[in-house]
Parts: sequence; structure tokens; C-alpha cells
Amino acid sequence: MPVKSLRVFPAIALIAAVTLHAADKPKTAMTAPAAIDPYAEVQPATETLDLNMYQRIRDEGLNHSHVMEFASALMDGIGPRLTGSPNVKKANEWTRDTLTKIGLENAHLEDWGEFGLGWQQLNTWARMVTPDTAVLIVQATPWSPSTAGPITGDVVFVNIKEEKDLDQYRGKLAGKVVLYGAMRDAPPLEKALFERYTEKELEDIAAFPVNANAGGVPPEIQARLRTYVERMRLIDKVGQFFTDGVEMDVETRYTGDHEHAFDTIAEIPGTDPKLKEQVVMVGGHLDSWIAGTGATDNGAGTVVAMEAVRILKALGVKPRRTIRIALWTGEEQGLLGSKGYVTQHFGSAKLSTAPDQMELPEFLRRAAGPLEVKPEQKLISAYFNVDNGSGKLRGVYTQGNAAVAPIFAEWIAPLKDLGVTTLTMRNTGGTDHLSFDAVGIPGFQFIQDNLDYESRTHHSNEDTVERLQPSDLKQIATVEAIFVYNAAQRDQMMPRKPLPNPDMDQKLRAPLEGIFPGATVQEDKK
Repeated sequence: MPVKSLRVFPAIALIAAVTLHAADKPKTAMTAPAAIDPYAEVQPATETLDLNMYQRIRDEGLNHSHVMEFASALMDGIGPRLTGSPNVKKANEWTRDTLTKIGLENAHLEDWGEFGLGWQQLNTWARMVTPDTAVLIVQATPWSPSTAGPITGDVVFVNIKEEKDLDQYRGKLAGKVVLYGAMRDAPPLEKALFERYTEKELEDIAAFPVNANAGGVPPEIQARLRTYVERMRLIDKVGQFFTDGVEMDVETRYTGDHEHAFDTIAEIPGTDPKLKEQVVMVGGHLDSWIAGTGATDNGAGTVVAMEAVRILKALGVKPRRTIRIALWTGEEQGLLGSKGYVTQHFGSAKLSTAPDQMELPEFLRRAAGPLEVKPEQKLISAYFNVDNGSGKLRGVYTQGNAAVAPIFAEWIAPLKDLGVTTLTMRNTGGTDHLSFDAVGIPGFQFIQDNLDYESRTHHSNEDTVERLQPSDLKQIATVEAIFVYNAAQRDQMMPRKPLPNPDMDQKLRAPLEGIFPGATVQEDKK
């Protein structure tokens, strides 16, 4: 999952589709949309649940789990999976082959486009040599070049907050090891690093806040965006400045200038003649950051999705709708893999070219209509995603989909003993369900216990398989399998929110003219 301070923004990156490996050329074949319009289907007042299947899924998922086998193979056997690296290629191939072994069909890799520079960290180390020796824990920043072997230099801290601050260091840093970035406080720990949600916290999540900026971007978020843009602009300047005289002590390898990236896709085919062309999707992002082995972010989401479909195959489920697992890459750089897949199959909208938007990275720019929807968009009933570590599921974010809330309420009622109790109309961001939500497909992220995800493991060298909680992962896979099964079996597709219309949203939020008595509209001078 990308940096959490940016979680609230849907990614709208448009990625060109280019096919690469011949062995993985076949894309998921889809026929013409079903006759039923998912926007017009009447939803039943109550759900028809197969409680016997609930029991069978629970037994298989909780008593015959293989989720930690998947986890060890991915994290220990392959390791960190930076998009464009040799390791992510290994992970794509391993997931494709493993999904085939457990019985899924049409397992293949889909090229979502050119990612760019391929890079691999081979070895990075640092140690203090004066006034005493000490071993330091360091990681190369992805895409950093190598040094010409070990180097030794005096350590200098620079305090650069504005571009003008560069001047005081000009010509003074040659041969130095530069520490750049804010000094971090080390306050005493006043609460546990490992936490689970309390009932009060879940009640707070379930409460839907109505604010004065509903439907728009709140001022505090706008301020954070401006700070982010300025920081990124300054980092670019600092990088150019430092390359004049400072080297990093790293050993890395570039693997290509124009590396393509791939998503892993596989299916359990549907069997109902009227519904089998419709699809229920489940997934998470396969790529990771380089520190640690990408266990909680997001090896956990990958292996629970794999375990969920394994459970259904082990039980011999013949779903009415097709069940499709998708494991994305490029998520850490802005949901690129899921957005590329969605753009190829379901639709997209052009990005805003407003001056304030052009200052933002592409994945943070807002959409500017019209939304161009492809025929396959109407065939996807829902997408379920896990990407908040290995904490057990406590409920679901409905992404503002009021029609789905009573449905999910019935689904989770038999799961109360597993801790799944909470539904919220709130949106949550920062991960791949947003790519689906942006084109009108119901996309959902689950509420998860925090554990030590934010406090210790996220994008850190401690993000290793030892930080995964086996019992929680069993629970996640079991609940996810039940959700996927229910969505695949019900008579209707999952209810949808109105189709996004970015242009119309902007117009509807514009102030009404002529409301204030006696006010006149001043014409723009040309």
C-alpha cells in the first residue's frame, strides 16, 4: 500500500496496454454483456444464504488451511517484489503456476504496459567508524545507482526546507556522506505497538460523518496535497544538487530501461448458463517495497486471496458466476496494475488538465469526464480487496454504497463469532479497489485490525513473514471465500452506485447563481 497520508485519493493513472510474453498473450475472454442491466436490477428484501456452505468453508479454511505455506513460499522463497524487478517477475510466474496447481483455469499474466526502469538491490551496508564502530541498518532508495565499491567520508546533516536553502551548501559537500531529511524524535512509547480495534473504535468507524465538504476535497486535504507537491518538487531539486558531489554506498543493478509489468489472473469458471459470463473478482497487490520481504504489505493480501480460491476449489464449488482472482503489480507506485487492467477491460476517464492538477503526480489527478465505459464493465458484479496487513477482518467499507449495506449485514451475521461485525458507509483509499470504484464497479476493502502494521511493519525492514499472524490470515481467507461465494451465487449482481460522472460532479458542486439578494455576477474581463 502506498504512503498512508495519501490514502484518501483514488488513482486515475492511465496506462497503455502492450502485450509482451507470447506464452501469456491470451487475455481473459469476455462475451457481450448480459441482458440484465446491473444498474436496473431490483434487489431482494432478504438474502438467500447457504449456511451449510458457510460451515463447509469455515471447516476448510480454519482447519485445513494452507495460507502459511503460500506465505513462506512467496516471502521466504522469493522475497521483496519491487515492480520491474527480477523478483516481481518470479512472483508473477509463481502465482500463475501455483494457481494452476490448485485447480484454477486460464491462469496467465496480463501486460498492463511499460513500467520503466528495472532495478534490483544486491547489497547495501553502512557502518560508523568514528568515534567508535557501529553497524547501521540501511536500504538503498529504489532506482539508486551503485557506488564504485565501499567509500568513506565525513557525515554531514543538511537542513533543506526551501530551494533557497541549497545555496548554503553549494561547493561544501564533495566527498561527504549526506544525511537528508528531518531528524526524527524518539519519544517514549505510551501505548502498545500491536493493537486490535476495540468495540468503541469499531462503533466510531461505523458512524458516517457528514462534513461541509461532502463530495469535494476538504481544505485540510487540499493543504496536504499542496505540501506533498512542494516536497516532491524540492526532492527533485535536492537530488540534482547532491549528484554533483555525494555518492551512496550501495550495490544495485539495473535490468532495463523499458520494463513491462504484469498482473496475475486466474479463474474458477461459472456454470450457470445465464450468469457464467458475469464475474466476481478477488485480489490484492503482489508487488511490495524493498525493505523486508513485503509480508504485511501486501504478501498477506496476495496469499489470503489465493487461499480463498483454494478453499472453494477444495470444496468442489461450481459457482454460478465466474470467480476471478487478480494479483496486481505497480500498486506501490500508484495502483498502476489494477488501473491498467481496469482501463483495458472496463473503461476510463481522461485526467484533468487544470493547472493545479498538472502539478500533481498522475495517480493523484482527478478525472475529467466523460467516463468511457467498455462492454465488460457491466459483467463485473464486485471486486473484494485486502491490503491493510495481516490483521483479521472486522467488517467492510461500503464506499458509500448504501444499497449494499443491508446485503452485507446479512452476510456477516453468521460470522459474528469470528469478529466480523462492522459495516461503514465511509470510503477508504490507498489501494486497488479504488480502480474499480472509479469506473462504477462495486469495489470493497475490508476493515482490518491494525496490529503493528502502521507502527512497525509498513514499508520497513521488519515487514517479514514472522510478522504475519497465522490465525488472522486463516480468518481473512475464510471470510473472503464466503463473500466471494455469496456474490457468485446470488440471483442478482451486487447493487451499484450511480455511474461516476466527473464533469457533472464538478458542475453540481459549483455555486448556484442568483441566490444572494441583489448580487450581480461580474463578467470576466478578456
